[in-house]
Amino acid sequence: GSSTDVLKGARCRSREGHGPRPNPAAMKPRPLNLEAYISEFLGTFFLVLTVSLNTLQHTAHAAISIGCMYMVMVSATASISGAHFNPAVTIGLLLGKGPRHQSLSDVTIYVLVQLLGGLAAGVFCWLVVGATYTLHPEQGYTGLDVLIVESIFTAALVLVFLGLGARRGREGHYLYFPLAVGFTLMAAGFAIGGVSGYSLNPAVAFGVILTDWVNGGQGLPFLGLYSLGPLAGAALSAGLARVLWMPEAVGGDQAERRRLLPQS
Repeated sequence: GSSTDVLKGARCRSREGHGPRPNPAAMKPRPLNLEAYISEFLGTFFLVLTVSLNTLQHTAHAAISIGCMYMVMVSATASISGAHFNPAVTIGLLLGKGPRHQSLSDVTIYVLVQLLGGLAAGVFCWLVVGATYTLHPEQGYTGLDVLIVESIFTAALVLVFLGLGARRGREGHYLYFPLAVGFTLMAAGFAIGGVSGYSLNPAVAFGVILTDWVNGGQGLPFLGLYSLGPLAGAALSAGLARVLWMPEAVGGDQAERRRLLPQS
């Protein structure tokens, strides 16, 4: 009767007046952020410096050192910039999350400062050690082998970022997100170091290959190979994310995901 109508009307007014409202700011690309760019430069610098010093000194179990550096730098800067330190990660997040997650201008600046960080690390290492090195297929392996392993293991790394570092409602995962990405990089080093030399990162390739070329090295033709592999892996992981976590991967929510997925 009338009392039921009154209650229904009250509930409707309550939902309209006090229910959750969309946050327009959350849908806009993150504004340009100088602190984030500095963070990306520093994180990439320390990562590439660690890779270079371990390689030039032929350090045993170098992958552990590299993975640990990645882990601690992610812990220190994830809240500032997202701690990508890798153009493949930045582009993979753009493809997997869309421009609402990060604007195209922001992505461009991220990639530029990452490349500059890698180059600065290569030059610094050259000044300190007095030597450079380049990336190339290891003995017995081809460029195609390098392309495949660099793509596959970069896809694994970017998938961790998409699964733990960039999904909505996953704030608690930041507690072990640095461990996840660090161990992924570490595992990749042991798995493919003897095949490709282990890059997974166009900023690493840019820094070490270009520096070695300036020093008289012959590895410049491999720069495209070691850039294309990780970027292909980024695209692969973005496609996988849209299948595994759709539409959450592009900004949806769990309720929408349940609506779209078939029910058992």
